[in-house]
Amino acid sequence: MPFHFELTITGLVVLAVNSSSGPRPGTADGVDVISPNAHMHRSRLNYKPMEFRSTVAADLTLDNNAELIASLDLRSRALNFEVGPNPNEKFRMTWGCEDARQPANPEEEALMNWIPSLADLGFNGFRIPPAGFLPAGATSRVTLPPGDLFCRDVAKRKKDDYLLFEFPATADENCGRPATVRAMANEVVYRISGLEVVVVRDHHGDTLLSSSGPREGDTLKMCISNDMEMVAPASHHATTAIESLPHLRHIGEVARLRVDRFEPPRILPTGEHTGIDPICDGALFVYQGNY
Repeated sequence: MPFHFELTITGLVVLAVNSSSGPRPGTADGVDVISPNAHMHRSRLNYKPMEFRSTVAADLTLDNNAELIASLDLRSRALNFEVGPNPNEKFRMTWGCEDARQPANPEEEALMNWIPSLADLGFNGFRIPPAGFLPAGATSRVTLPPGDLFCRDVAKRKKDDYLLFEFPATADENCGRPATVRAMANEVVYRISGLEVVVVRDHHGDTLLSSSGPREGDTLKMCISNDMEMVAPASHHATTAIESLPHLRHIGEVARLRVDRFEPPRILPTGEHTGIDPICDGALFVYQGNY
C-alpha cells in the first residue's frame, strides 16, 4: 500500500547538500543532516512508536496533544534512511528570487530561500566524509535518499507579519555592500511519496527502525532535532526582547569562521519583539563531490 513519508528537520543542524548546480541548486545528488556537538544540546530522532518497529531503546514522552512520542538519542550515531521503491533519482528543491526578503504569499514559505547558508553566517564549508562516518565536530549524521526538500514555518511576529533578520557577515564595507536582510524558516521538511517501506539503519547496516503497517495514503512522520537538553528556570522569553540568534555560533563546532568573530543574525528592527522565541537554528551547506 503506497504511503508518504515526511521528516521535519529543526534545531541546530547543518543541511549538507551535494550538488554541482551552484549555491541555489534545484536538484542534488546527496543530502545529509549534520548536528554539531554543541554544549548542552541533544540530537534526537522523534517518531510515533505505533508507526515504526524498533530494535533499539528510545525515551517515551507525551507531546502537546497527549500523543505518545518516542525519542531516540542520536549522539555519536551516523544513520542511513532507506526507502522502497524510491521514484526519485535526485533531490529536488525550489528557490525564489535571490533578493527576496520575505515570502510574498503563504505558498512561498516553501521556498529554500529562508534557510541561511554557512556563508551568510560567516562560516566556511567543512569536509563531508563518506556515508556512515561523522564529520569532525559533529554529534550525529543522517543520510537521506532522494526526495523533496522545502521550508516551513517561516518566523513571524504575528499572522502575515514576518520577522526579518540582518546577516552582518554578508556586508562588505570595502565595496559598499550592505548586509543581507531576509526572513528565516524554523523548519526544513523532507518528503517522499509512493513508498512501501522506510528503514533506518546504523553505520553497520543493522536495522534500528522500520515502518509498521501504514495504510494506503497515510503519511508517516519523523522529526530530527538538535535542541537544548533543558531550558533554564530563569528563562523569561515571554517578556524579554530577542535581539539576535547567538546560539548559531555553535555551528563553529563543525565549520570554521571566515571572519574575525561571529556576529549573529539580528532581528530588525531591534528591541521591539517581546514574546517571540524563534528556533531558526538551521544552515545550508552546498558542496560539490568530495568537499
